Amino acid sequence: MDATWMITTFVLIDTAMTNLDHHTDVRAGVPDSEIVTVALVAAKYFANNHRIALDVMHQLHYLSGTISHSRLNRRLHTLRDWIDNLPELLSDMLSTSCIYIIDSMPIPVCRRARAKRWTKVRGTQYDGTCHAKNERYFGWKLHLICDCTGIPARYVLRPSRPHDTTAIDDLACTLPFGAILLGDRGYVSEPLRHHLDARYGVTMIAINRTNMTPNTPAEQRLLRMHRKRIETCNSQLEKMGVARLHVRLTTGVSLKIAASLCALSVSNHCETSNQGRYINIYTFSLPLSSLLSHTASSAEYHHCGCAMCTHSPCVILRAGVRVATAPCNAFLRRQCHGRPCMLRF
Repeated sequence: MDATWMITTFVLIDTAMTNLDHHTDVRAGVPDSEIVTVALVAAKYFANNHRIALDVMHQLHYLSGTISHSRLNRRLHTLRDWIDNLPELLSDMLSTSCIYIIDSMPIPVCRRARAKRWTKVRGTQYDGTCHAKNERYFGWKLHLICDCTGIPARYVLRPSRPHDTTAIDDLACTLPFGAILLGDRGYVSEPLRHHLDARYGVTMIAINRTNMTPNTPAEQRLLRMHRKRIETCNSQLEKMGVARLHVRLTTGVSLKIAASLCALSVSNHCETSNQGRYINIYTFSLPLSSLLSHTASSAEYHHCGCAMCTHSPCVILRAGVRVATAPCNAFLRRQCHGRPCMLRF
């Protein structure tokens, strides 16, 4: 596991919760930001298996307390509203693009032979077809919009039978005015293009079919440069186990999908951002336990400038072009008045 990625993920989540005035119950031994971090670590490294992720993080002493798997599951479902809105929040924090790509991917819940015996999801609206793979499946369809750097911006989970264009209103309504939305041949519709332009100010560009007038050279250049990025995101999500989720409730499906999208946001941002941007983060909650001791062996030491960290310097982690600076021990004890925690991606 990449310690830099874990630090970045935890600090972003903890800062978002703190700025939105979220408070963990005083009786909880593990803060809510660490609970959400466990779900994201499970999505990135353990195919959304929360039990294995929790056991590994306990063994590495990355959590500030102990928690059972059943308690973790109950607290994750309690924080479901937070996790569902977290991908859009991370997109607003990390994305700077005005070019977006839309596509859908299948989320089967069981094999079609077992569909009649499946009690959690019932109805013919869940019996859909994936034309890209030329196969039928029973379950959900994930409609996803990402930017040109691969950061998921908007998503919605719908039954698999309705057409892809039925969910585009719910996705495009919150895009910035003047955004450009790229799609494949499934989104070819002149009324839809005029509707998005008139109502939301979004320019829809889809790949025209072979029996239609070809796209303009400018449209072809945009499609050639950016549209394949959504296919890469779908492949990354499949690698995280999104198409093979083991859940008992439909709420668990949306929870694990949202956690996978959050993990994908942080991963793609760390991999594609080489401009040396900085995010100044003031965080006053306890971080992952023993974080400094686990990363100090391969780090360089620098002081944050306060008078109390002479013997407990800040730690700068180096992983290629990514640098994450953890606050000093005095800052963690809320006694440091030096510089804030600074992350560079």
